[in-house]
Amino acid sequence: MLSVLKKLYTTTLDVLFPPICVACGASIPDQSAYVCLACFDALTIHTALTCPACGGRRHLTLPPCHKTPYILAAACAYHDPIPQLVWYFKYHKLERLRILLAALLITHISRVIPDISSYIISYIPLHPRKERERGFNQSHLLAQTVADYVHIPCIPLLTRTRYTESQTKQKNRTQRFSNVTDCFACTNPAACTGKNILLIDDVSTSGGTLLAATHALRAHHVRRVIGLVVARVD
Repeated sequence: MLSVLKKLYTTTLDVLFPPICVACGASIPDQSAYVCLACFDALTIHTALTCPACGGRRHLTLPPCHKTPYILAAACAYHDPIPQLVWYFKYHKLERLRILLAALLITHISRVIPDISSYIISYIPLHPRKERERGFNQSHLLAQTVADYVHIPCIPLLTRTRYTESQTKQKNRTQRFSNVTDCFACTNPAACTGKNILLIDDVSTSGGTLLAATHALRAHHVRRVIGLVVARVD
């Protein structure tokens, strides 16, 4: 009986609010898919790590083009439907989108990191005030979903030491870096010392957030930090 009622409820919602692709507005059979086949096919997953300094391809087994505190692992380019998916995930509380976004992250790291078992997973924390306002931390949800799939611990390593405005509200790269400078502290040094860390966030813009977070971790002698994001905003 419950299954019949649930199906009726879903059908009624689909009639009143026809399911559409969040990226292009095209009709889709079921809203739980979120994107149409055309937009899904437009997703291209990168096959290399990225140098945060120059944006060039980076390989773990080759000498780096630039010495940087972290290496960037950006799963996709920041074009449709990625911006829309991230927007709905963060600001419209479509938490189930974490499954699709985490799948992009998992596919990417399977291509660029030979031995994922040598890493622990953590995430960029929100300030408690901002997390209360939003109701969840999107980076934590992504990190936990990835960790559950690859069977690696997801460990909280960082905290926000001060409230910061959204990076999207900063006018330029300099302001973005200044906005997050010294805003993180490592709360679990014993868990990260000597470890390789996959540090997960939703997107990277200037790279300031990942850089500030990495500095807080490197103060405790971590081995390597890879910043894993859905996309890098160029």
